[in-house]
Amino acid sequence: QEPGFADQNAQDEARLLGELMHAVMEEIPWDVGISRQQWGTILKRQATLFKTREHGVMLEKNARKILTAFFESACWKETASKKLIAREFPASFVHQESLVVGRIDLIYEDAGELVVADYKTKTSSALEHEAQGHAYLNALKGLALRLGKKKLVFEVISLSDAKRWRL
Repeated sequence: QEPGFADQNAQDEARLLGELMHAVMEEIPWDVGISRQQWGTILKRQATLFKTREHGVMLEKNARKILTAFFESACWKETASKKLIAREFPASFVHQESLVVGRIDLIYEDAGELVVADYKTKTSSALEHEAQGHAYLNALKGLALRLGKKKLVFEVISLSDAKRWRL
């Protein structure tokens, strides 16, 4: 076996798991009481896109385990009870003289604040993603003003830990 091959496989699996989880989170109903059948159907449909890839069956199994705990968690129930503003919101900003174009996973309103959230399959704090958070916040200053929000907050939601952290 070539050196680093197992590490590359693990990285590929982690990346694909993240893609699958994001696809499910983008499509689920914004509802505290989402049923296992509802999100399970979405997961199964999204997972079929990954079946042709090398690790498709294992990805679905791992995603199901993570999502089962997440959708039963206080983290999901509290987040989904907030006013949804947007999902997969297109954003662009300049970073080091380059234009960066992407999508923000989730924007919601919480007690008068505009919360810009990013799903992570696994993470341990918002500080790990501080640069990303600042870029997102800068990109959305205009939206916050149009919505009459004085405070804009970046939040990381760890799906596997069912926790969230704010900058």
